[in-house]
Amino acid sequence: MGNLTLEDFRDRSLSRAQRPAFDTAEHNEAVNAVILDLADIVDFKELEAIHSITMVAGTATEALPSDWLRYYQRGGRITTTDKRQRIRPRSRETFLMLSDPTAQSLPDFFHVYAGNVIFDPVPDDAYTAELDYQKRPTLLTGDTSVSPYDPEWDEAIVRGVIAKVYERYQEHEVALKANNDFIDEVRKRRPAAQREPWPDIPLQPTFEESKLRIRG
Repeated sequence: MGNLTLEDFRDRSLSRAQRPAFDTAEHNEAVNAVILDLADIVDFKELEAIHSITMVAGTATEALPSDWLRYYQRGGRITTTDKRQRIRPRSRETFLMLSDPTAQSLPDFFHVYAGNVIFDPVPDDAYTAELDYQKRPTLLTGDTSVSPYDPEWDEAIVRGVIAKVYERYQEHEVALKANNDFIDEVRKRRPAAQREPWPDIPLQPTFEESKLRIRG
């Protein structure tokens, strides 16, 4: 668990940004937004989970668990009575272009849409699927709440919040530089296997949402 508390993140980011404090609730939202940004960028071992589903023949759609954040590109596994094989993720756009909604067979693919996982083809039996996914991190709700990540990620969180502070004051060029500092810190901390490729970075992060997404 991180050493810094929600209050620490607020104090450090405002001190280093050298800007007057803005609404505490808004600042807390910025801290939690960075925590979610990190979960989108880094495969944290402490957030890994497996969602096990027993399919129903003729039913392609199953609900996702409430703590689901994103799938891993490696997908998961599907088990029949006599074998176990890989099931792979693909985009909804590909699904809409290529799938046959009337076909029923052992699913090869899945995609996530509107809080559900959708298998393709539609299962023709009660197969068992195990999907590897990253859980949504626990957000900070009180001043003494600590980061859900190891202390080595505290500096990245501070840098990310600083970028959002500058953007809040519409200092876009400074915000962009601060966001690059955040990216540099994350690059340094991410495990070697995850360092490339890096997702496309928007030219100007926004205070409301500066998501840096990577899949796999």
